Amino acid sequence: MLTYTVDSGDSGISLRKFLQGRNYSLNMLIRLKKEGLAVNGGFRRLIDPVWTGDVITVACPKENHNLLPNGTLAVPVLYDDADLIVFDKPKDMLIHPAALGLDDAMGNYFAYLFPDILFRPVGRLDRNTTGLAGVAKHQLVAVALSGALQKTYFAVAEGEVGAESGRIDLPLRQIPGDKIRREVHRRAARR
Repeated sequence: MLTYTVDSGDSGISLRKFLQGRNYSLNMLIRLKKEGLAVNGGFRRLIDPVWTGDVITVACPKENHNLLPNGTLAVPVLYDDADLIVFDKPKDMLIHPAALGLDDAMGNYFAYLFPDILFRPVGRLDRNTTGLAGVAKHQLVAVALSGALQKTYFAVAEGEVGAESGRIDLPLRQIPGDKIRREVHRRAARR
């Protein structure tokens, strides 16, 4: 349950505008109107104004996931609150299961920890990449963080490296016959 108290800067605006200013989409609001949106404990239409001191409560609807829970995985949790959890994703682990029935991805561990919450990863990391991997615990946070994060990659190199820094800018293509792996190829289209 999320709670907001209207301050004087928002007094007089519509309930819809108030919540859209907090990253709620219109589709979310329409769903919430039926399932769990109240002002001062009662019903208020989305077009009605809110006033200083009004208390708006949003009960996020229950969502079902289809991931098999797996509590045997070792995925360290670095941060956890009501909105977001951040894992330290280990090498050789996928974010999502690669196929139905598999249960060795970070999403399966999340399903074990939070059986009533839909798995909404914020950004992705490849199987062989370690690092911070966030998961939004409800749609509002997923929408707010969508496209807002930037990744910085560090590589480990073996042997003699010619420069301290550089850029690799080569086209990639899918390896024929392999749905997951990619390779550098001169005729591949650049993105």
